[in-house]
Amino acid sequence: MVAQKVVWIRGASSGIGYQTAKKLATQQFKVYGAARRVDRLAPLVQLGVSPIYMDITNYEAITKAVAHITTKNRPLRDAHA
Repeated sequence: MVAQKVVWIRGASSGIGYQTAKKLATQQFKVYGAARRVDRLAPLVQLGVSPIYMDITNYEAITKAVAHITTKNRPLRDAHA
């Protein structure tokens, strides 16, 4: 059995981030969508995306997002900006 791949997408509430989260969720990835405006993630939640509040300018919000993801999955291995 192959483990489900996990991705974390920041800026998932609009644009490329939104479209990427939508595409990967429909391809059986476990997607964590991060955004300041979590309410805009509602359509993605319907596809199985887990919403996470994160303001990229707030260090505490970033560390909380990482902690949330890593407590539910194995540690993050790759990070891409």
